[in-house]
Formats: sequence, structure tokens, C-alpha cells
Amino acid sequence: MVTKTDLFNVAKSLIGKFILPAILRSTAYGILCGLIFFLAGLLVYNFGPGVLLEDSRIVWRLLVAVLVVTVYSILGIIVGLTLGGSSSVGRKLPDAQAGIHMLITPITNRIIERIPIGQEGIPLDKFARLVDTEIASLASESEPSSRALSIANFAARFLLQRLLKICRALFLVEFLRTLQENGESRINIQSVEGFARRRLLQFVINDIRLKLYVLRKITFACAVVLVAVPMVLIGLRLAMH
Repeated sequence: MVTKTDLFNVAKSLIGKFILPAILRSTAYGILCGLIFFLAGLLVYNFGPGVLLEDSRIVWRLLVAVLVVTVYSILGIIVGLTLGGSSSVGRKLPDAQAGIHMLITPITNRIIERIPIGQEGIPLDKFARLVDTEIASLASESEPSSRALSIANFAARFLLQRLLKICRALFLVEFLRTLQENGESRINIQSVEGFARRRLLQFVINDIRLKLYVLRKITFACAVVLVAVPMVLIGLRLAMH
């Protein structure tokens, strides 16, 4: 029977092949956006708090300036890392399908092994409890210990946890709903294998792609708002003069 250690090693291999190369892109984006937001922070201070604090002590003005610029720079780095990493991972998803298939197949096999052989199968509610039990069992198993903290270990752990949650949701929601719509009241090995072979991988890929898309859109919207702030302040300052 496959263990969480086996899945963790596959996930780590997948991370090394497809995710870690994206770190270079996200780092470049992080540096670039950090510089842009650093300049934006200077504009925000000069046309915002800096104007209000013109008659204040230089110490207070300096503290506020450092705070505003630092916050903007950190947010810029986060925006850059998120946009760069998510876009790079999104482009590599088609090439990563084989690796993701290697991860979800053992999960599916653990569930199939618990279903009695034969056409009769088991009731839907019993299958739901079976999926919950097997996913929870895999999630609770200990992972290989490592003395050194690494990005690969952290990313592999996160990927494995996400895939377990996605597989659980797809089996308990999408698969069961499809069976119920077809008037089925029991599940056998053939139906689970058919779902896993025809639809599970594509559902997982689509779920990851959707989450990356939403993450990029939210991050981009936040970046636009943050960059718009100094523009608005400059416009108000010019309008007052």
C-alpha cells in the first residue's frame, strides 16, 4: 500500500522539476515590483502624509516616511512574487499533468482497494465515509523527517495537502453528484476507476488553474489600487493649486 512518504517523494520530485524553476521568475518579478512600489511609496508620502506633516518635527516625518515606503516596498515584493510565481506555474501545468497523475493514482488506488470486488459495490453514503477515512489516514501519516528546512520540502508538503483536499472534494461532490443525477445508489470499482481515468486528472488541473487565475486577478487588482493611490494624491495636489 502506498504511504504518505511515497507521495511526498513524488511531490518533491514534481516540485523540483516544475516549481523551483518558477522561483527565478518570481524573484525577478519581486525585485522589479519592489522597486516600482518603493517609488510609489515615496510619492505617497510626499503628496500625502508629507504634506500634512510639514510643520511637524523631522523625526516624526522621517518615521512616517520610512513606514510608508517600507510598507509599499514589502507589498510590491509580495505582488511581484505572487504574479511571477503563479503565471510561471500556470504555463507549466500542461507539462506537469503526468506528474500530478502519478500523485493522484495512488490516492485513488487506496480507495479502490477498500471497495468489495463485484458489480454490486457499496452504497453512496458508505463510499463517502470510505473516502473521508482514507484521505484522513493519508493526511495523518508522518512525513519523512528532514533536519534542513527547504523550499522544496515546504512546497511538496503544500502540494500534497492541496491534492488530498482536491481529491476528497471531487469524489464527495462531483463524483457523487454525477451518480445521483444518473439515478445510481451504489458504487463499484469500475465506476471509481472510470471517473479517475476520464475526469479526475482534468478536474484537478482545472481546479489548480482556476485558483491560480483567481490569485493573479486579486493580486493584480490590489496592485492597481496601490499604484493608483499616489496618482490620486498627485491629482488632488495639482487640483488644489
